[in-house]
Amino acid sequence: MELHHLRTFVAVGREAHLTRAAELLCLSQPAVSAHVKALEDELGLPLFERGAKGMTLTPAGMRLMDYAEKVLAARQELIHEAGRIKGAVSGNLRIGTVGDAQMLRLGPILARMAERHPHVTIQLRSGFSGTVIEDVLHGRLDAGFTVFSDEPRAGALARIGLMKFALRLAAPAGWRVRVERAGWDELAALPWIGMPPSTFCGRLAEAVFQRRGGAPHKIVEADRNATVQNLIAAGAGIGLLHEEQALKAEQAGDVILIPGLREETRLDFICLAQRREDPPVAALCEVLREVWEV
Repeated sequence: MELHHLRTFVAVGREAHLTRAAELLCLSQPAVSAHVKALEDELGLPLFERGAKGMTLTPAGMRLMDYAEKVLAARQELIHEAGRIKGAVSGNLRIGTVGDAQMLRLGPILARMAERHPHVTIQLRSGFSGTVIEDVLHGRLDAGFTVFSDEPRAGALARIGLMKFALRLAAPAGWRVRVERAGWDELAALPWIGMPPSTFCGRLAEAVFQRRGGAPHKIVEADRNATVQNLIAAGAGIGLLHEEQALKAEQAGDVILIPGLREETRLDFICLAQRREDPPVAALCEVLREVWEV
């Protein structure tokens, strides 16, 4: 039995889709189909039901999925144990990022990892907090940075708290008369520069409106803080900005800050709780704690 066939079986089972599994494995779709067929022929059992919407595990496939995951986990543990015996940490880490590299202190972290653990390869994948959490939970990422929210499956995650920060509501500099004494309903009726729900700013904005009522008059949705700031400064609408970013923009005369709305949140580094002792993950967490002094 080939391990890469089991790896493909697990990927298709998790993704329930050949194309997504192929992208995850960096294989062609025909290669993924061939792996699945070869394993089904070897086991003498159908593992998937193929439909227009994707691939669904058969009852036999669901039972065998757990065993396949255990075999792959045992292989990984064997590799890690061999590394411990040799005294060197090795492996590949897929790390999800949010925001910019400077905010995450990626430069010092990667430099120290390269110096201390040269056999660990790190792949960075930019995303949003919501997608990073999902990808870590489903094994598409090994760890990641995220602005943590009330995630219902947070018990499955190990977390290192890195810093707390706040978001401020900003308006164009020329809107002072419009917003200075505006009530919440009046602010909600103004044009808003929003962010997708998968981003932490998007989630916080939803939480703000849930507490205060109403709904934002969202005219533009942007997925980067710098874009939101530029649009606010250009007079397109109001929106949430990182407090440090907002204060600098206010000092430069680009925006004004609306009093009474300041939302606090935190930046975290997360991985699966069951994987925090994996040597590459543990090595990265050690370096990260040193760089962040936490």
